[in-house]
Amino acid sequence: MEERTVFVTVGTTNFDPLIRVADSEQFRVLMMKKGYTGVVMQIGNGAYLPSCVCVPPRGLEDSAKAEASSQTGKWRAVFYRFKDSLDADMKNAALVISHAGAGSIVEAVRNERKTFVVINDTLMGNHQTELATKMSSLGAIVLVKRATLLLDTLEQDPGADEPIPNIDPHLGRSEYSFTTLVDQSQTILPPSSRSPRNSPVSTMIVLGSGGHTMEMLQEIAAIDKVKFAPRHYVIATGDVISTTKANKFEGEDGGSVIHHIPRSRRVGQSYFTSIFTTIYSFLFSFYLVMRIRPNLVLCNGPGTCLPIVISAWILRVFLWHSTSVVYIESICRVTSLSLTGRLLFNFVQEFVVQWPETVYCAPTAKCHNFFFRKLQKDS
Repeated sequence: MEERTVFVTVGTTNFDPLIRVADSEQFRVLMMKKGYTGVVMQIGNGAYLPSCVCVPPRGLEDSAKAEASSQTGKWRAVFYRFKDSLDADMKNAALVISHAGAGSIVEAVRNERKTFVVINDTLMGNHQTELATKMSSLGAIVLVKRATLLLDTLEQDPGADEPIPNIDPHLGRSEYSFTTLVDQSQTILPPSSRSPRNSPVSTMIVLGSGGHTMEMLQEIAAIDKVKFAPRHYVIATGDVISTTKANKFEGEDGGSVIHHIPRSRRVGQSYFTSIFTTIYSFLFSFYLVMRIRPNLVLCNGPGTCLPIVISAWILRVFLWHSTSVVYIESICRVTSLSLTGRLLFNFVQEFVVQWPETVYCAPTAKCHNFFFRKLQKDS
């Protein structure tokens, strides 16, 4: 029998309620009834480990495989915590069940998989709901408001057993990039660097955990590595995934350096306690920016960018250094700006949002979508 796998992904955070549902007997019975043969679960930092587990394969830490027999065939269950890329699992899956993270949604849509997006209602200020709601209204995904509703939604949805959704195949093929943004703007680059024949642009790129890194690397995918050099990646201490992705993005080309700074704010950290961690991070970041003196700073919303941008603003205003900051709001922000965006709006030279609705929150911002070129339901 042909394998038809369900892929469940929760990103970098904890979403145990979703993993518990995917590990349940009810889920197995329902999916086998619909013709699926197994499930692959990416469990992130969750504390819950799937119960249908045998001894993990040798050499695969935090992974496990198990098989459960039924009258209608065999069900294969696999789980792991993290991978550098989920692309292979997305391509191999007949159905995707995902948290509302931008990276997971973008990859699923680009691979043209029927995708059920489950809201993680345990996250503080869950901005991912905006993106999930928007994509649902466009017919790109099926929205599930909480993990406890997943089984009912799967059972009631008439297309839940169809591997390919009825969406525009060009939905996730944007031709817009950072290079296009630079070409269209005369304010991003310092005057001495606007001509291709002039000196390279020292560039600082801020990466953040979760979807922020995926978004930034997509946005700079076509960057001219000769003109924008050297490239200094700024990553929060302990963010191994972003470090790995940055190294993979750069490859063996050289011309880049990775710097680690203390986190301004952890995911789920209260706004009050983040004041003190931000001060510490600012002092560290200020020294880094003063030492490198970049001509260009690129960021897209992680808390890590707050002290970097303020330091760059001081460098520009008080030390007369030609530093420009480009802030690209996360694609997750559809109807509101992130806290970082609201705080930094007046400190950057170029503020970019990705949805027309977001322009109402920032009237002077430019609107460019780096991910989706054509967003509409099939007629």
